[in-house]
Formats: sequence, structure tokens, C-alpha cells
Amino acid sequence: MAKQTPTVVDPSKRIKTATLAERFDYSPFTVRKHLCLKGSFFGLTPIKLPNGRNLWPDAWPSDVIGQ
Repeated sequence: MAKQTPTVVDPSKRIKTATLAERFDYSPFTVRKHLCLKGSFFGLTPIKLPNGRNLWPDAWPSDVIGQ
């Protein structure tokens, strides 16, 4: 498995899983599945909140594909 390089985005801006999934045209379940199986979603890793929810970097597909 090829190691993905981390995407550089503004760490102060975070979005919900559903918003990230909508931007990438995936379902939120698919985003969570990628996180569980691969540890990231296209190189993006979330911050896990105490309530169990994830906050993702404010990234767009063009930000990730450009690397």
C-alpha cells in the first residue's frame, strides 16, 4: 500500500463528516469506512471529539488531487 502524504490545509477550519462527504461526492458512511480501514480519507485525518464525532480539515477535492 502506498503511503499518502498529508494534505496541507488550514488547521483552524474544520468541517463535519457529512460536509466532507458531500464535497467529495461520497456518502458519510464511505468516509467513515475509509477512516476505519485506511486511517484516513484521501490523506485527510480528522480530530476526534470527546462525543465521538470527527471534525475534518476544510479541504476540497482539488486540494487533495493537486498533490
